[in-house]
Amino acid sequence: MDYINKNVQGISSYTGVDHSAYGALCKGKATCQGKALLLYRMLRELGVANRILMGVDAAAHTYNIVMIEGKYYYCDPSTTTVVLKGTNSFKPATLQEHYQTAEFKAGVLSKLSASDYPLKPAQSETPAPAPSEKPDEETQKVEYEMLDGADSTYDANTQAFSLRAAGEMEKFVSVEVDGKVVDPKYYTVKEGSTIIIFTKEFMDNLSEGEHVVTFNFTDGVATANIKVAEREIADESVDSTETVEDESTEKPSTDQNNTIGMEDEDSEKKSGISPIVWVLLVLVIVAGAAGGFVWYKKNKEEKSCNI
Repeated sequence: MDYINKNVQGISSYTGVDHSAYGALCKGKATCQGKALLLYRMLRELGVANRILMGVDAAAHTYNIVMIEGKYYYCDPSTTTVVLKGTNSFKPATLQEHYQTAEFKAGVLSKLSASDYPLKPAQSETPAPAPSEKPDEETQKVEYEMLDGADSTYDANTQAFSLRAAGEMEKFVSVEVDGKVVDPKYYTVKEGSTIIIFTKEFMDNLSEGEHVVTFNFTDGVATANIKVAEREIADESVDSTETVEDESTEKPSTDQNNTIGMEDEDSEKKSGISPIVWVLLVLVIVAGAAGGFVWYKKNKEEKSCNI
């Protein structure tokens, strides 16, 4: 009834399709006969027995009677007021001849209820219950204890990282890190009570510092703080091979430094000879040369005299 009232426009028409369930359902407009036929088909799909009645008045109005708990009730889809009414509150027009037979009266009309069917109020009209000041103990979330791994630190040398909570494994739903649900491919769940083993790949991608891990169970949670230690970052700008080569080719070794120092000291000693020594040395050379010349001349004169 609500669906038809909201979605089917009532019209007066002599077009055949407007008098059918197809016109009501697919075109969204129909006469009272089209609406009654649509309600008939909808109720039959739900397994609810119902019949169509048509009067002989000037408009030949058409409506339904619906059986509930062994009694028929009037139901007019062209109105919003005639819903499961009894004969005491609904006065139908004179029915057509085929509804006036003794057989129809005994099999159908005799089963019409005199009183209306007691309808329940619509769901939207029922006021929502006021929230209680304190939640029911049964609906409160359980705070499970984190048995192992709370306040622990992860470093890059660790192959895996695990935490253990007191909740039962059968109640485990998911695990969160800093409020974000972790993809199950990054951890393994084991029983005892509930153990989560994170992969090294996942842990290595966590930022350094503090993180909050939460185990979600069907009836509660378990929470723990963990820490990711600072990671040592290698200086990729320095090549160890180049460093060795530079030391061997550009920087003198300790022995070379000592040798160079000794040579510098010798040169300093040589360059530091006194001028007096140089003069004496020159005089010795000149005296030697003069003595040699005298000896040569004297020897030559002696040979001349002998001749």
